[in-house]
Parts: sequence; structure tokens; C-alpha cells
Amino acid sequence: MRILQVAPYYPPYQGGQEYYVKRLVESLRKRGHSVLVLTSDYPTKADYTQKGIYKIPVFMRPFRNPIYKNIVGVISLIKQMAKWADIVHTHNEHSMISMLAGSVIRSTPIVTTVHGKLRFGKRIPDLLETIYTHTIGQYVLNKARVVIALTPDEKWRLINLGVKKSKVVQIPNGIDLDFLNLTEITNTQYNISPKNHNILFVGALIIRKGVDVLIRAFDIVAERDDKAHLYIVGNGEDALKIKRLADSSPYSDRIHFLGRVSQDKLKYLYNVAEIFVLPSRSEGLPTVIIEALAYGKKIVSSDLPSVRTIFKDFVRISPLNEEDFARAILSEIQAKDNRKRERLEFVKKYLDWEKIVDRIEKVYESILEAP
Repeated sequence: MRILQVAPYYPPYQGGQEYYVKRLVESLRKRGHSVLVLTSDYPTKADYTQKGIYKIPVFMRPFRNPIYKNIVGVISLIKQMAKWADIVHTHNEHSMISMLAGSVIRSTPIVTTVHGKLRFGKRIPDLLETIYTHTIGQYVLNKARVVIALTPDEKWRLINLGVKKSKVVQIPNGIDLDFLNLTEITNTQYNISPKNHNILFVGALIIRKGVDVLIRAFDIVAERDDKAHLYIVGNGEDALKIKRLADSSPYSDRIHFLGRVSQDKLKYLYNVAEIFVLPSRSEGLPTVIIEALAYGKKIVSSDLPSVRTIFKDFVRISPLNEEDFARAILSEIQAKDNRKRERLEFVKKYLDWEKIVDRIEKVYESILEAP
């Protein structure tokens, strides 16, 4: 099968959606499919083509949406690549590249994965997103032969938006279980004491991820628990603003920014953490939640639809304000935990990446086999 994956970003850009697309590309290639990727060249000005990855130069990025200067050239490229493909799989109906693909491709069937309802945590961007979703976004989704929703609530949100029920299938995100294979990394590399109450955040340092609320919540936690330490993994466009907020904290010496880390170091950090936190304002089906579950961690999350419907038995859900979020973290610190094995078994049963690729592959096959 010849498959074109279309996404606004691709690694080295770091994020759950990018990680999802990269793993899908690699898994499909291992199964013998020919896969090309069409994406933007942000954040690196890499070669135009590299191992089947076609990167389009970015002109600007309003609301982190890559915009291309040579629109006519991009449309021509999309049409050319679509003629090669048996299936075009687009990601994120909000992105310009997916919008263009949905608008100009005529004969090649399109599959679109919706990676969650987008929220910025700012009034004007959120208003523009709502207008887009009910106009152009709805049009793009209806052009797809199949729309993949990551969660049951996302599936019904799309149906209520006007996408035909027969088009929408629910296939979750997942993780490669090899991620659980720990490597030898000693505590001295980060000087993290397992005797402390280590709280871990992994994600982009942008306001949408709620790290600002997390830092204010940690002030409350640290005041009441002198063993609490917060470790923040990731980088992003709002990093300076977030770090300034942390510097103003009376407990700044217990807030540790680690930047982007390797997979091996991330495994170590999951292992040494006591609690994983996800204070996001919006998400699809967060890979980091699945990873934390697989490592048996206690988890505190903001009240996200995907987390509430899929992980409610394993996650303490909190309103996204510093008082409630701090209270939830403190409760988890004090709570006894005997469900580590149960969390791992849940991931193995429902969120094994290879099983998820099986289901996506069957979606492709069903489209091509249809009369």
C-alpha cells in the first residue's frame, strides 16, 4: 500500500501528535508499506526531502499553525503526491496543510485523525478556533472518507458537529511497550532523591499545557510538604514566561527545568517520579498519560474529556485552578498506592501500539476494498 501522511509538524518538533505520526510512519514501513510524509520544515531548515519526509518552508506560524508562502506550489505538490498514494492520511484538521489537502484532493481517499479539541486558554484564539471548527474545519472533516477519533467523547463531538456517524471510528492512541525497558541511569545524573516526593510534568512549555497553573499550585504543595520537588521536562514558545513565573516562586529551588531529554532519560524520570501531573487546558489522548500509567505512576490531571472517559479509574481529576490542583497533588502524595500492576495491565490490554496500528491498517484496507 502507498500511504501519504500529511501533518503540520514532524520530529524533531516535539509533541504528542508528532510522536504519534512518527510511530505510525515507522510501523507502517516495517509492515512493508511505502510511506511518504508531507509536513513543514519548522523548527529546522532541513533538506527538502529526507528519507521520504517532504518538508515545506514555513512563512509564519499564527497560533502555531504553519503558513506557507508559495501556496500555489504547495497545492501542486499535494496533488502530485496524492496521485502517487493509495491513501492520504491527514492529521489535525486545524492545520493549513491538512486543510489544503482536504480541499484539493479529488480522487485519492482521505483518512483524517482528529487529535483533540483545540484550546489555547486565550479568549480571541479560542473564539477563532470555534468559528473555524464550525465552518472550514467541518468542511475538511466531511471531505474525508473516514475520520479517526482518539476517544469516545471525541467521536460524539464530531458527530454532533455534523460529521456523518458512519464515517467516524474510534481508535485510541497508544505506546510501544518497549518503552518500558529501562536503561541504566544513576540518580547522580539528575541528583534526584527517591526519598523526596517527586512530581513530574512532561510536555511543551506553552500556556495551553497549563504549566502556569501547575507552578502556582506547586507553591501551595511545597509550603505544606518540604519533600515535594517539581521536575519539568520539555521546552516551548512560552518557556521564558513560565521560567520567570517559577523564578518568582518562594520555592524556586525545588522547581527543576530539565529541558528536552532523551528517551532513556525520560524512562528514568518516569521511574523515579512519585506523581505524574497533566494540567492541560486541552488535549487529544495524551501519550504522556499512557506512559505514566505504564510505569505505574499516580496521576493528577485537569478535567479533560479524554482522561475522564478512558482513564477515570486510574487518574485523580481536578479542576484547573491552583488551589484544587494543589489539593489533588497533596492527596495523592498521602495516598497509599497498590495499583501499579493494574495500571500496566490496562495499558497492555487496550493501548499496545501494535494493536492500534492493526486497526488503522484495517481502516485503510476497508476503504480500498469498498466498491
